[in-house]
Amino acid sequence: MTERRAFRPHRHAPAKSLRDFDMQGGMAVSFPSRSGERLSGYYAPPRQGAAVVLAHGSCGERSDLFDEARILARAGFGVLIFDFPGHGESEGAVSWDAAAREALSGAFDWLAEQPGVDPARLGAFGFSMGGYTVAQVAATDSRLRAVVLAGTPHDAAEHTRWEYRRGGWLRQGPALLAARLSGLRFDELVPERVLDRVAPRPLLVVTGSRDRAVPPWMAERLYSAAREPKRLLVVEGARHGDYSEASGATYARELCDFFATLAA
Repeated sequence: MTERRAFRPHRHAPAKSLRDFDMQGGMAVSFPSRSGERLSGYYAPPRQGAAVVLAHGSCGERSDLFDEARILARAGFGVLIFDFPGHGESEGAVSWDAAAREALSGAFDWLAEQPGVDPARLGAFGFSMGGYTVAQVAATDSRLRAVVLAGTPHDAAEHTRWEYRRGGWLRQGPALLAARLSGLRFDELVPERVLDRVAPRPLLVVTGSRDRAVPPWMAERLYSAAREPKRLLVVEGARHGDYSEASGATYARELCDFFATLAA
């Protein structure tokens, strides 16, 4: 069924290689999730101690966030982009539940131990369902000192019902079932309900004005749920994730200015 494939995508290798990553000191790495799976990624070390983990969305892999990784690496931040379990070259099965959170926590465990990385200056950038997981982890892990949620649903159940709204329950029911079978717990650490726990750490919510997958009103729900310090960035003309293409240098500057709090 179409809904099942949306939550259990066919696994594929990263679309771009380490050569495409093209970051100074960039290397292919692997590290364990806290649940034991071996995860694969690319890493570039920092020039000033601060480092950011970037988390891709569903049906994606690490190279989806090359634009953001390059922006931050060229500004001197360490960057780690990795494949969630069952995606790209990582072990395990696709599951957007505790396994995804344990994978993200494993990424922070590994990053905090790298030479030149200050474990008190770690940030996170999460896109789409990766942002969903980042929001969940940030609510309970104080190591994340600055958090960006881009194209991120505020509530997985409500987003699924909205995404499959055409056709009513005949489409929504199978989609909700597929999401549950993928491991999503609709009542567990819903970002809109837990995002207030991120404060007083800074939060940036990013959306594209033309995003039809996770529309701007969902970003507004996240922003409203959070406490200060927080900011909502609407990238004019952007769809679901093409923020650099739509905004270029402006988006790059916004990201670097936000994560500059880690370098302070």
